[in-house]
Amino acid sequence: MSQSSGSAASGGTLQVGVFVPQGWKLEYTGWNGPDAWARSVELAQQAESLGYDHLWVYDHVETVPRREPTHMFEAFTMLAALSQRTTRVGLGQLVTCASYRNAGLLAKEAACVDVYSQGRLTLGLGAGWFHEEYHSYGYPYLSDGQRLAVLDETLEVIRRLWTEETAPICSSTARTATPNRSSNYHLCWWAGAVRR
Repeated sequence: MSQSSGSAASGGTLQVGVFVPQGWKLEYTGWNGPDAWARSVELAQQAESLGYDHLWVYDHVETVPRREPTHMFEAFTMLAALSQRTTRVGLGQLVTCASYRNAGLLAKEAACVDVYSQGRLTLGLGAGWFHEEYHSYGYPYLSDGQRLAVLDETLEVIRRLWTEETAPICSSTARTATPNRSSNYHLCWWAGAVRR
């Protein structure tokens, strides 16, 4: 999602982002943790200095194309850390699986990263697809329709938690009575999906 007005096709500003390595695609096989993290920070800072508009990370917890015991940095902790090592570039994840986290907790995590980064977070949300991750972390792998319903409900819960003064919520994805409006910034978000 661009924070500019309009798309490049309609005369708006085209923005360009890059993924920061985090181990998901086995790029850190054989590395030790501190060296892998130092390389991720180095590349993130280089992308910012070159003028890229966004840094992206994946919200995955298992490596692809095969499962390996290697460093795989988690999306929100990585974004929180990168927010302290960069100053201008937007931060986001493509995309967070709505059924990996309670919607109330996800709203809080995203709002906190937005505060740490001084308003640079774009929250990407999706329904999830990588069934191996679900199984290895003990999450139920719901049908396509059920995962899309969880995504829809998560979008609504987060919208309410970010915009309403009081938002008592009791749903299948969140149970909370307190809004998560810890950010004074306008939080940006987008939803992603793939049709198979």
